[in-house]
Amino acid sequence: DHFRVSLLNQNLYYADGQIDEEVYVYGSFLQSKMYEMGVTCSDCHQPHSLKLRVQGNGLCGQCHSSAKYDSDQHHHHRIETTGGQCVNCHMPAKNYMVVDARRDHSFRIPRPMLSVTIGTPNACNQCHDDKSAKWALAKVTAWYGEQSSQLYAAAFSAANHYRIDAEEELLSVAEDQRNSAIVRGTAFSLLGNGITQRSLPAIKRAVRDIDPLVRMGAVSTLDALSPQLRAEIGLPLLSDPLRVIRAEAARRLSAHPVSSHDALKSALAEYKSIQRFNMDRPESLSNLANLALQENDLADAESLYKQAIKLAPYYVPAYINLADLYRVQEDETRALELLMEALAKNEQSGTLHHALGLAQIRNEMRTQGISSLRRAYELAPNTARYAYVYAVGLHSDGRTVEALATLKETHERFENDRDILFMLARIHLKRDEREQAMIYGHKLDRLMPGSSPVQALLQEIGD
Repeated sequence: DHFRVSLLNQNLYYADGQIDEEVYVYGSFLQSKMYEMGVTCSDCHQPHSLKLRVQGNGLCGQCHSSAKYDSDQHHHHRIETTGGQCVNCHMPAKNYMVVDARRDHSFRIPRPMLSVTIGTPNACNQCHDDKSAKWALAKVTAWYGEQSSQLYAAAFSAANHYRIDAEEELLSVAEDQRNSAIVRGTAFSLLGNGITQRSLPAIKRAVRDIDPLVRMGAVSTLDALSPQLRAEIGLPLLSDPLRVIRAEAARRLSAHPVSSHDALKSALAEYKSIQRFNMDRPESLSNLANLALQENDLADAESLYKQAIKLAPYYVPAYINLADLYRVQEDETRALELLMEALAKNEQSGTLHHALGLAQIRNEMRTQGISSLRRAYELAPNTARYAYVYAVGLHSDGRTVEALATLKETHERFENDRDILFMLARIHLKRDEREQAMIYGHKLDRLMPGSSPVQALLQEIGD
């Protein structure tokens, strides 16, 4: 009722659940077998000082056999070296703010195989940084044999790269009760990247799951559903026993025609209360501004966005949303000025360059706009939308060859992105390259079976 646990979201965690950005230890610990078996923080740490109960490998020896595991027969390093310390293989550290080394509390097995296949880090190469992941994999295989696969890492990586087979893999992870709740919840949340009819029964079951992290993941899918399904699945969540679930469901239903629903009014009031409590954070100010926009209180929205910017000049979403508010008010001059001001303080933000590019094109500054869109694509290569919009700009400027090159390069990394597939098919069709157009059309058909726009495209290509 008082805290919202982050799921294993991209940019916070790697696809296999290892820590990436600065996160709470709790999210890592929830993934571990130790948590599943009832181990608690105080089994390793003094509850008041947080100091370790035992120094060195003896800490792990409280539960695990020292004769078996605290031996070079197990870890294949000299006992007195860093490689002989349990934590360096099973709790690799990452530095935050340069000097703050934090250990990953998921207590995982080093998996260089995942480094080779999906690019996640591994503990072996953290020390042996002059060697390759394939070298580490060969060593681990020679010592321990073939490793079992970690299925959710592959599924999360597939979803993050919009692969066509991602939905099936995510469903398998989400419904496997052997996975931890935070893993299952993350799998449900990633289904929001591209939901089809196959996912709906599982999502409907997930909103009634006993674990709140799974229900939280299901809430995240509401934005991707049609208004009718959003109401059908989301309305029961407004009566969830946990406030964080009720509030998140309310936020996603706030613009829905059921806004007069009594349960929604109550849950939305809770959501607003949470945001007001955290008004010392730009995120909360922006969240309140977004709600004000939905309620058509433009003056309040503008004031809240400005407060967020004053509080945190680095906070990009407030600039983007305020500029969009000015666009809606047909004040493009103020929108352009605001985005230029934001870039002066956040020049490495791909999001700001993208927004500026769109604003410049709307104001008939095509050359500058395409240049800004290109910069966004360069700064944020893992955002498929930026590549797509940049390609649209190139194509509309008559630079079709460059547009195709951009789309194809991005398609290799985001093969499930529907906009890119449509654009590739359309450009090849316009160039009378029907065989190439049909390749992308068939990919869309596999991704969106029965879709009317896809069937119309295929018919057009075949004519």
